[in-house]
Amino acid sequence: FSFTCLIIFFRAPCWYYWGARMGAVIRPVQFLAALLASARVSAFSSTSELSPPQPRKLSPPPPPKLSLPPSPKLSPPQPAPAVPVPLMPAPSPPTAVPLIATGSVEHFEGSAIYWAPYVGYEGSLTDVWGEVHVDLYENLTVVDFELGGLDYDCMDGAAPGVANSCGVHIHIGTSCAEDAGPHFYSDSIPTDPWSAGTYESFSFPVMGAFAVATGLTAADYVGRTLILHDYSGARIACAILAYNDVELHFGRA
Repeated sequence: FSFTCLIIFFRAPCWYYWGARMGAVIRPVQFLAALLASARVSAFSSTSELSPPQPRKLSPPPPPKLSLPPSPKLSPPQPAPAVPVPLMPAPSPPTAVPLIATGSVEHFEGSAIYWAPYVGYEGSLTDVWGEVHVDLYENLTVVDFELGGLDYDCMDGAAPGVANSCGVHIHIGTSCAEDAGPHFYSDSIPTDPWSAGTYESFSFPVMGAFAVATGLTAADYVGRTLILHDYSGARIACAILAYNDVELHFGRA
């Protein structure tokens, strides 16, 4: 080492000399190593190139063999046994159902032309009009009416506890020019039956009907006064019952 360095001391440093010598040896070694590595890589690449997987051909499964049960042997339907139908008796003619009773009916009528304001009445209900019919069915007096110009306060009926409120009554009087007197009924009746005679003014015209047992006959009613009352029980209108006709009904329905 020292001899060689002395030879080239004046030309180049010692480290430069040995570096150059070592480089001349290392470069061929590096070249051979690189060449060997390249050969390995190319060999690996040639072996690693794989062809794409081929699709697998699947055959469809065979359809299942289904065995159907044998169809049942159906016998033709048998006719149903004949059932004897009982013979129904011929219907009897309908019997009339009476509304109230059977027998003679006597009919009276008070019409619009007879209505007048009650004597001494000073209220606003002075335009009363319409018809009232009175029928006698043996011991019952049936009153039905169709009226207008009555008290609208009677829409829900008579005032509770107020005598004659919204009333339609026959009185004992025989003239609309004077007081009509009390309600008209027989002395054989213990209590006044005319409390049932009321109207409700929710409809127009006002329609209704009721029945009372007064113990009177048709002859008793002829010429008597028919009085209408307002909600307070005051008498507002008067008409005279006139005899109209006599009708015979048997079993009126």
